[in-house]
Amino acid sequence: MPRPTHNPGAAASAKPKSKFSISGILRGRKERRRMQRETAAKAITNNTAENELRIIDVLAGTNFVRSPIPAETLNYKSDPNQQWGDLEYGARAAQKMIRNASNFNMDISAVDERLFQLAVEFKNAVTEGNVRAAYAAKGALITCISKIRNRIPFVSPALAEGFIESGAKYIDTWLLLVDSSRVADELARNAENERVKYKADEAKLNAANNDAFDQIQNDAMFLEAYKEIMDQTAPTDPAKWSPAMHDVRKMLVDQRFAQANIHLTLSVLEKQELKLRNQESMIDTLSTKVNCLPVPEDPDALNKYNEEVDGIISELARIDTEVDEMLGTIEKIDGTLTALEEAPGAVHLRDMMAVQAEKFIEELQEQQRREVESQGPNKLALLKSFGLNTIQEQEALKEKNRLAQEEMMRQALEEKQNDEFDESESQYQYEE
Repeated sequence: MPRPTHNPGAAASAKPKSKFSISGILRGRKERRRMQRETAAKAITNNTAENELRIIDVLAGTNFVRSPIPAETLNYKSDPNQQWGDLEYGARAAQKMIRNASNFNMDISAVDERLFQLAVEFKNAVTEGNVRAAYAAKGALITCISKIRNRIPFVSPALAEGFIESGAKYIDTWLLLVDSSRVADELARNAENERVKYKADEAKLNAANNDAFDQIQNDAMFLEAYKEIMDQTAPTDPAKWSPAMHDVRKMLVDQRFAQANIHLTLSVLEKQELKLRNQESMIDTLSTKVNCLPVPEDPDALNKYNEEVDGIISELARIDTEVDEMLGTIEKIDGTLTALEEAPGAVHLRDMMAVQAEKFIEELQEQQRREVESQGPNKLALLKSFGLNTIQEQEALKEKNRLAQEEMMRQALEEKQNDEFDESESQYQYEE
């Protein structure tokens, strides 16, 4: 049975449309990143004041009221005293932090270009209902504005250029984390839809199987033929079979075909759910590490810093490669399903193809078993590479990072500077 292999790049766009919507979404993710970079490069110039307004405008244009994100999530407040839910609170704080920054005496467009991308990612995430990406982008904006952009004026002029370059690289890691979070959102949404569809298809298949079984049970000739086929006591030459035997065999092969189809669909669903769990776990660990990573001003410390950033980027690249591998598997399943759909009517040929499909399903199940077994060790190995020995240590560090971000936002929104900005922007998210 033909099983197409994954062909990334330009050739991938020429492939026939997949039966699984997640395939097209994931296949286009690299092109999407490229377009985001090009848009930011066109929007951001060496005029810092204009760049600030562009970033603020993107955040101010975020419509929380019309977001598909559940109201319970949008309204959730880490601190009950907050005026807005966490996401809107973060967007407002980011705007205030940018507006109230000190004056810049150098070109910081490399930083602003990336912050513009983060702002766009945040707005898109809220607009599209991508909760993971929205929270990741919000955290990235607060961290990067505070840790990089607003620190630049206080860096020694002799070290500023190197700091800006290192800071831009730091923000790049956040952009990759946000995009990985968006992929996780897409996986979750599609897996949920596929699970509903699978249950409906499974119910139909079970009903069809029950009807076939009742038909065999209630017909003496069919029942006798069924027993002979299952006991392998039927003549070896099908030409000597009774009409009832041929009818029963066709029913059994059709049933086998239908089972293979639904199991292949289930394999794609389980692949998405497994990838989602792994993606969330890795992003959680990597974002914790990035949050704690200090961006040095001292050139002597840059080598170690670059090594750590490169290590994080390598892990993110590995996660991205796993997405490509999953796409390759989905394309193989697509090919197998297409072959089953286009199978000839001859019962013996359909039976052979069903057997081949069942073997492929067994291979997929074994592959998934190995992936499940490797998840735990991979997570611990990643933690240890970042100097964390247990998940509990990671959770403690995450809580420390969360509290630090909350303090940054609180301070930004409590500042009395530029109050007229708050008033002028206060209704932006409620515009029709």
